[in-house]
Parts: sequence; C-alpha cells; structure tokens
Amino acid sequence: MASQNLEFLSDFNHLFTPVLASYFAEKKKETANLSPVVQEAVERIERLTLSGGKRIRPALLYHSFISYGGKSFEDVKNYCLALELLHSWALIHDDIMDRSHFRRGQSTVNAYYEEKYEDPDLANSLSILAGDLALSFADELFYSQTIKNEKITLIYSQLKKEVIYGQIMDVTKAKSEEEVLKMIEYKTAGYSIEKPLLLGALLGGADSFQLKALSEIGLKTGLAFQIQDDILGVFGDEETLGKPVDSDMKEGKMTLLVIKTLSLLNSHDKKIFLSLWGNPKSGKKELGMIKKMITDSKGLSSCLSYYNSINKDIDSKIASSKVPISLKNIMLKLVDLNKERQK
Repeated sequence: MASQNLEFLSDFNHLFTPVLASYFAEKKKETANLSPVVQEAVERIERLTLSGGKRIRPALLYHSFISYGGKSFEDVKNYCLALELLHSWALIHDDIMDRSHFRRGQSTVNAYYEEKYEDPDLANSLSILAGDLALSFADELFYSQTIKNEKITLIYSQLKKEVIYGQIMDVTKAKSEEEVLKMIEYKTAGYSIEKPLLLGALLGGADSFQLKALSEIGLKTGLAFQIQDDILGVFGDEETLGKPVDSDMKEGKMTLLVIKTLSLLNSHDKKIFLSLWGNPKSGKKELGMIKKMITDSKGLSSCLSYYNSINKDIDSKIASSKVPISLKNIMLKLVDLNKERQK
C-alpha cells in the first residue's frame, strides 16, 4: 500500500529530478568565475536540494495543473523548480534558528560551515546568505515562467509571507492550541499543501469555486501532516527520521502534542515536563521521561484522536468536492501516505 501511495511522487520525481540537477549545473557554470566561497554556497544549496525530501510541493503543483486541464510539464517547470528552491531557503534558515546539525541524514548548511571555518558567527552569516541565495533563485525561476497572471503572483507572495509569519510564531513559542493551529496553517499547511495546489489549479484553468474547495482540502491535509511530524519528532525512529529524535525536545518546540499534554498534566508534573522540554541538556534519558508523561497523561491519545478526526474530515471534503477525480485520487493517496509514513 505504501509503495502505491508513493507512486504519484516517484513518477513526478523521475520527471523532475533530472531537471533539478540540470538547473544546478547551469548555476554552477554561471558562478564558475566568481569567488570559490560563492561557488561553495551554490554547491551547499545543491547538496541540500538534491539530497532527498519528498518534493511534495512541486509534485502537487504539477498534478493540480494537469488535473485542471494543463498540458505539459514544460509549461510549469520553472514554477516547480521555484517551489523546491523556496523550500531549500526555508530549511537553511530554519536550521540556523533551531541550531540543527543534521538534515536529511547529513550536516546542515550551518553545521558544514561551522565545521569548516571554526567560526560560528561566520558560519551563521554564510548560511543566511546561502538561504537568501536560494530564495533569489526561487524568485528568478518563478518570475521567468511564461504563464503569468496577477492571482498566481499574489498566491506566491502570500506563500512566502505566511511561512515567515508562521516561523515567527514558532520561534517565539506559541502558548495556546489556537496559536499552534494558526502557526501550522501558515508555516506548514498553506506553504506545503494548499498554495502549491492552488498555483497548479490556477495555471490549469480552475475557477474561484473550485479553488475554494481545493483550499479547504489543502489546509486540512497540511494540518494532518504537521501533527504527524510532531508525533514522529518525539516517538519516531532517529535513523529513519535522518535527525536526532530529541531535537524537538531540546529546542522546546510548542507543538499540538505538547500543548495537549500540558493541558492534561497536574501542576507538579507540568513543572517537571517544562524543566525537560526546551532544555538543551536533555538527552535520551529525558526523552524517555517525556514520552512516558505524554503517554500517561493521555496527551498522545488526545492528539491522535484530533488527528483521526481531521483525516475523516479530509476524506469527507474530498468525496463531496467537485475536484477532478485524478486529483481526488492523489489527495487520498497523500492522506494515506501521511498515515503510513515514519519520517
């Protein structure tokens, strides 16, 4: 079942990955006569971008485009590339803010620079600039595509703006379930699922009524993805995740799982939980204590209950919507993929 749910992504990646590799080959030619440190920045972006990831954003844009009447990958190629480069920008900057050392099973851009230059300030500066360069590449690609209209430009601008809003809410630690859900809407749901679907649909010729239904499905699906991410961030397998399984705990991420757990703990246990969650010295032993508190308090079961209700709502919205059948099938596969995934 899992392999069947991945087919729409793997089929797209067979089409997309060579184009992505070709794009970076061109960028390396473009910077061949510049300083080695500039070339190195391009190589760091390339390494991160080609190292893995599901490429859900460009895949959803493409499949939405085709489902609504689009004809050729070539017509949206640069939009797809733009979304993937935009994601690299977000990941590079996210890893700086989170002080993360591993991403997709390898050193983050920031960790690479810090190890090479043995200067944390220089590493931060170069990483910020590498992220900015990835964003510049994304904008260059997006605005060079031949199919254009004002609505598409507006959605792309909203996507960038909202993911930054969400990140601001993330780093300042959302305090309530309402704040966490709004953060997820901006940082994950709109950015990863809804906006790519809307961009593809608009490019394919969808009308405003069709866009509304697609927006609702996309936001709910993105929310489900983030909840699963947060659960795996505590209960997942480190090797499968490609990052330390205690990183969310050390960073003190205020996720829906954590918020629900805190609401169920008594004042004594809440103090213990908060002394461990967000403590950079916490390790595997403390993570074990955290897992037990989340489970014993029914925080995990409460989060899973909410997650399951969202998935039912998504299934209902997909079934009753006038979204093209080909895209309905893809969204159902995406929902199933999210239920099955371990990273």
